[in-house]
Order: sequence, then structure tokens, then C-alpha cells
Amino acid sequence: MPLTQLAYRIVKRGVRRLPPELLRLRPYTVYSIPATRFDGSIALPPATADESIRWADPAEGHGLLSGLADQANLADWDAPTRRLAVTLHGPDPVACVWVARADYTEQELGLRYRLDSADRWVYAAHVLSGARGRGVYGRLLGFVGGRLRAEGVSRLVLGVARGNSASLRAHDRWRPEPIGRVFALRSLGVTLCLASGQVRRRGLPVRAGSPIELGIGPA
Repeated sequence: MPLTQLAYRIVKRGVRRLPPELLRLRPYTVYSIPATRFDGSIALPPATADESIRWADPAEGHGLLSGLADQANLADWDAPTRRLAVTLHGPDPVACVWVARADYTEQELGLRYRLDSADRWVYAAHVLSGARGRGVYGRLLGFVGGRLRAEGVSRLVLGVARGNSASLRAHDRWRPEPIGRVFALRSLGVTLCLASGQVRRRGLPVRAGSPIELGIGPA
């Protein structure tokens, strides 16, 4: 592991122990996956007989996803702009992926992404430890990408924090393309944000209170 990556992981662990309002920082790369890559031509590991994948409905309540989905994401669940896909083994949910359209606010960092109408932001995902290593996430993202492609979506975009090699491996089969970089730091209600590539900051790099807005260039 490169020394810079090791140093970042050590700093990250220290920062996560602090209260979120005191300090949060994240250097990350924004990747694009064209929706055309979800045409069914990419081979995925076979599923078990009891596996099913579907969109979840907020009307089902939070009980379906207890212990799986982040509570902040559940509180923000809004079907028109936030969609949730879930993998079940029998009746039990084992994995989920959250997708946003139009905009998405990263509360801890004080950032708001403004999305093109044909883009979708993959902003959170989780697979229970007992279901990992069996292709569950790959099949789930394949479902999401395929359904969104059929709806006319052009691409999926997502942010991968520096040093998160596991996320890169999970998406590797779809050949994600780096389209920009962001460094964000927030402390005591003040956000500093530097952006490059197709990720464009709107306004000054420092803002107190309201989020800094980021636009993502066209596909």
C-alpha cells in the first residue's frame, strides 16, 4: 500500500472518532458509468434460488430495512427523487443501493450535487457481512443500472473516497470512468471545497451555513 494511502486511512480513522460537526473531510474521485454498459452483456455470478431483487417502496416502512440501511437515508427517503433497490434472500433483505435524481445533499460535508436530468447519483450501498463475496452487490447494481437504462437514464455517477479500493473492485466490471475530483472539508458549519474535471463548483470555495453546490458536466 502506498504511504500516502496509508497516511490517509490513519487520518480518516482519527477524524471519524470526532463529532461530525467538529470535523469531516473527504478527498474523492467522481466516476461515471454509461448506462449502455447495463445491457445484460456483462457476466455476473449466478444467484441463489431464493434471491430476489426489486425496488423498495417507502410505504413498506422502515421495518424492512432495519439493520441494513442508514437511518439518515431512511429519514430522507422520497420516492420521486430517492430510490432504493434491495436484494432479498427469501424474506430477508441482505443488500441495498440508494440512487438520487435531480440533486443530492451530503449533509456531513455541506455539499449539494445538482444532477443532469439523465444522470443518477449512486450515493450509498450496503451488503450484510454474511452475504459478501457472492456477487450480491454486482447483481444488485446490474438490476439498478438495467432498470434505469430502460427508463432513459444516460449514466450512473458515484463518488469513491481516496483509498477505497474495495469500492473500485466492486464496480470494476462496468469500467467506471473518472470524470472529476473533489476535496471537501467541513468544520463548525463552514465548508471548504475544491473541485476539478467535469465536477464544477458553483460560487466560492468556502461557505458557512448553506451547502456549496456542485454541478456535474454532461455525459
